[in-house]
Amino acid sequence: MTQDSDQSEGRLTFRRSDRDAALILGGRWTAATAGALDRQLREIDLHGVTRADFDLSKLSALDTAGAWLIQRTESEMRARRIVPTVSGAAPAHAALLETVARQRLTEPTP
Repeated sequence: MTQDSDQSEGRLTFRRSDRDAALILGGRWTAATAGALDRQLREIDLHGVTRADFDLSKLSALDTAGAWLIQRTESEMRARRIVPTVSGAAPAHAALLETVARQRLTEPTP
């Protein structure tokens, strides 16, 4: 039995079943953990995936940096014709994701 009580780090677990994927986010998705989480997200093999769920039920903290990583990954998935969904988000986390998504839509492109 493993116990996952350390909430000081961000965690990402990837599970796949045929064309469906689950990204289970846990711990702290914050500026302090963003670099390591970004590397993990970029290493995920989504070849052949058509649907991906971001399960946020195990998040202990989410700031703008963490929300931006989620939003960027969702956007990259859409570009690859993968349908992303979010489940298990606490109300404050859902609100932050919505705010970051709106901001990304209004940012000018370089």
